Amino acid sequence: MKNYICIEGNIGAGKSTLAQRISKDLGFHYLPEEFEENYLLPLFYKEPQHYAFPLEFSFLLDRFRQLCIWKEKLQNHPVVSDYYFEKCLYFAKINLNETDYALFETQYNKLNANVESPDLLVILKLSTENLQQNIKNRNRDYENEIESSYLEKLNRIYEEKASKPSEIKCISFTLSNNDSNTYERIYLELSQLIKHGIPAQNLEIHL
Repeated sequence: MKNYICIEGNIGAGKSTLAQRISKDLGFHYLPEEFEENYLLPLFYKEPQHYAFPLEFSFLLDRFRQLCIWKEKLQNHPVVSDYYFEKCLYFAKINLNETDYALFETQYNKLNANVESPDLLVILKLSTENLQQNIKNRNRDYENEIESSYLEKLNRIYEEKASKPSEIKCISFTLSNNDSNTYERIYLELSQLIKHGIPAQNLEIHL
């Protein structure tokens, strides 16, 4: 069984639901992203150019603070999280201009040197249409501002991440749809891999 698993994917991919299921059924501590407490997020969706840098930098510091608080558990207990610290760069890359991103990346690298790396990264990949449907179903007012083009940019970043060689073991699930049976199959596949051992090579699973 792996100690520290990060579930990643685009907005509306189903990260939190899967992480909570693993926590409940397999006895992992659940480390959730605290994005709902960030008052800048709704403001960003209304005026992205004005709020992009303060939002991304606040997320960077909040995630770093949370991972520092959890450091002992990350090293000594099985933990599943619905975010991966590196996602700070994914969102900053599409939300910030070149100058701001260069500054952001410098600060990220300084903090990342002190962050615990996961034993396993799981990436959930869905089409833009399925992401939009999931976003609509969970009905968060501020997410109504999210455009398909924004989700498409993030999808390309996650595709690139899943395809690149990495020292961190990665399993990516490409979902053909967003129905409950597909998410159940993801959980069953992943739980078996967690229980019986993750292969040395990265995996790409299509469901």
